[in-house]
Parts: sequence; structure tokens; C-alpha cells
Amino acid sequence: MKIFIFGIDGLGKESLEALGLTRLVKRLEKCVVGNPAIHNVVSRGWPEIYTGKTAYETGGFYQSPEVKNGRIYPTQKTGLSFIKKTIKNDELLWNRLNAMGYSVGVFTVPTVTVPEKINGFCVGATGAGKFGNSLNPEDYYPSNLFDGFNTENVDLGLRMGYGALLPDTIEQLEGYASKHLDDYFRLLEGVLQRQPVDICFAASRFVNEMAYKFLGICLDEPKNDFEQDLRMTVRRLCAQFDEKLDVLIEQLTPEHFFLVSDHGLKRFNYELNLNQFLAEMGLIKTRSRFSHWKDLIRPLYFWAKRNLLKLKTGQVPPQYAFEQSTVFSIGFTNVLYLNDQRFGGRHYSEVEREKVLVELVQRLNASAEMQKLSDLISFEPLAKSSTDFVSPDILCKLSNGVANTERQFTVIYERDFAFKKMFSEGFYGEHSGCKADDTLVAYCGSQTGFVDFEKLTDVYTSILNVAKVNHD
Repeated sequence: MKIFIFGIDGLGKESLEALGLTRLVKRLEKCVVGNPAIHNVVSRGWPEIYTGKTAYETGGFYQSPEVKNGRIYPTQKTGLSFIKKTIKNDELLWNRLNAMGYSVGVFTVPTVTVPEKINGFCVGATGAGKFGNSLNPEDYYPSNLFDGFNTENVDLGLRMGYGALLPDTIEQLEGYASKHLDDYFRLLEGVLQRQPVDICFAASRFVNEMAYKFLGICLDEPKNDFEQDLRMTVRRLCAQFDEKLDVLIEQLTPEHFFLVSDHGLKRFNYELNLNQFLAEMGLIKTRSRFSHWKDLIRPLYFWAKRNLLKLKTGQVPPQYAFEQSTVFSIGFTNVLYLNDQRFGGRHYSEVEREKVLVELVQRLNASAEMQKLSDLISFEPLAKSSTDFVSPDILCKLSNGVANTERQFTVIYERDFAFKKMFSEGFYGEHSGCKADDTLVAYCGSQTGFVDFEKLTDVYTSILNVAKVNHD
């Protein structure tokens, strides 16, 4: 194989070491390693890698606001299908490589949920191996790619938390995750043997899931026998991933190897509720439970699931009236939007808009300092985007270990890693780890002079540079 690109969602220095990926650590000693600058929890990292552009250029934010029937809602439909509205198809990494004459395989790269029809093959992410389902022909291209393979009950995405897998025991966790690893590498190796390509770009969410849930238990000493058992199980699973990846790379013997990631992960110390911070400043109103029938039914629905049906379910989060705000956060991502004409709010001239944003940033930072939160959060204005999509106006810079979950009724909530309760009560996607900016990327090959890892978008250019030199 000419070039093998392997993506590990959530791989950073802390997750690499805490999860015990010793074979990968040893391999990286032979590579050029970088920690590229990223727009943490703002711009989706995977699109930066395969387009060479940030969300401010493509619209590929983790979440964006949209207006429906007079109300503002968050949407996560900002992956490849959305990005194609602003990026030309021939600019996508695999199409650039195809144009050079290379055959390319794309295997479960996050945000590529609909398979691309390329010279090679493509297996979609998330939509491929859907939770509780088998692989279907609409999940991959060409449609005969997995003919003869056992694809029953295959989950190539590995998603755990409310709405996905919630294991009842440590044994169930280990069995499910181990099967996922067996299926993932079995199918990837099988496809590459059946349909060899010059360049393969494959990616895995395994490390991401392990670190989101169990990073804390791998960093700290276990408090009891249960935590010791859980820690050993997580380490065994990570060793299994580490070995399978190492064996695959040795089998492929690529001339050039890239390891890429979209973000790192660190200990999840504090939950932030940006909208509660704004509400206490009088910049947004909480939503009444009687403002809409869904707001009235939602608490009853959660209560019934938990108490009558005995199902694991999350808590009812606080609700905010984005429409009745000066500025608002849509949650999860750490940016703020001015409630202006884009959302049916006040109309600002460009001069007024700039003045309002400067004043807002000053007020927000003053409030953070007054509440002794300035070590955790700070605010700065963002340049107005020249593109047609909705872009944020203010960035809330978070210290590593802080995430804007907006699940708590307080501005800051210190995390308590109740690992045993995870199995009896369920858990959210981020439990003891959260996104951080210690992203790791690496290159191993003979063309080190053509790679640059200063920014995550530089990975795109570096891959193309190495491919071009190799082709010439």
C-alpha cells in the first residue's frame, strides 16, 4: 500500500498514555509527531482533515442553530452532506487523490455518513453498522463490497450512552466492545484483501468511547474492587485495539503512514451551563414548562421511563427561550450567537453589531471575573464570516477539563465520577473525559520534509504533498 491513513477519534497525549496504548506509543517514536492547533469543541476536526478548511469556511460546526416555526433549535446535521453545500466535490481529500490516479478506500471516517462513490470503496460512519442493526448496501459503496462477509449484528461505530448501548455489567461491556473490535478489524482487513487500494483512510471511534467514559478510572487509583475490575477490563480492551491496529499496519506495510485525530481528551472536571451564566446576567430567559406542550410533557416522559418502565434515562435539562435573548448558546459547543435578524431577532447595522458584541464580551468577562470563573472561561469576539451559513459571534474559551453540557441548573458543576452507577443508572456520552486540544497526529515515511502539523487543516495538505511526491 502506498499510503495508510488511520484516524483515532479522541486521541491525545493523555488518552494515549492513560489507556495504555503501548504499541502505538512505540510506533510513534519512529514518526514525526505533531500537536496541531484546533478549534476545540467548535469546528469538527474530521472535515478539517478531509477538506483542509475550518468550520468558519465550511459551516462544519459541531452544532448550529436553525429556526423552525419561530423557535430556535440546535442541529448536528453539519457533517459531509452539509459541507458539500460550500465545498466543491473535487476538493475532498479522496477525490483529490483519485484525480492524481490513486485508488482510495474510505472506511468509517466520522461525519462521512453517506458512502462516497469513488474509485475504490467507501464505508460510511455512524450509518454503517448502526446500533442494533446489520450492515446494509446503502451504508457502503460499491454495493457488493461485503458480499460473502458475515455482517449480521455488526456495529462499526461503537456508541455508548443514553440512546445507544447501556451495559448492565462489566462483562456485558467487555463482550460488546470486544466483538466490535473483532468485527471492525475483520471487515477492514477483509475488504482491503478483496479490493486492494493505493491509499486507505480508515478511522475508529473506539478510543474516543473508552476515554469519554473511563478516562478518569485509568488516571486515578481505583477506590474499590469494582473500579479495579472495571479499570482492568478497559485496559484489556485497549490492549486488544492496540494489538489489532499494530498487526494491521505490519500486514499492510505502507510506504507512508499517517496517524490522525480530530481532538484529544482530558479528565472531565467541570460541567458548564453557558445559558445559565447568561440567564443570571439577564441576557436570556428560562423557558416556562407551559410555553409549549412538548415542554410540559417532557418531564412526565422522563419520569415515566425511569419510574414506571424502569429504563435508564437521563435527567430533564433546564430549558431556555433562545427567542427571548440578547445572546444565546445552543449547548455542547462553546460559542454564542447574537439574537439578530438571522433568528427573527433585532436588526443590527454592521456598526451597531460590532459595538454590541464588544460591549457584550466586556460584560461577559467582567461577570466571569466577579464569579471567580476567569480561570475556567473567558470570552472573545469572533470575526464575522463572509459565507452564507450561520456563524457564531462570540467564543467562550474553556480550560481543558470544562465542557458546556447545559444539563445542570447551576453555572458550574464539579464532576463526580460514579463509575458503579454507570451500569445501574446509565450515562451520557461524556462521563469522565471531555474534548481537549491536545490532539495528536503523526507521519512515518521518507518524505518528512513535506509534512506540516501546525494546524489540523495542514494534515490535508501534508497528505496531498506526500501523495504528489510519491506519484511523481
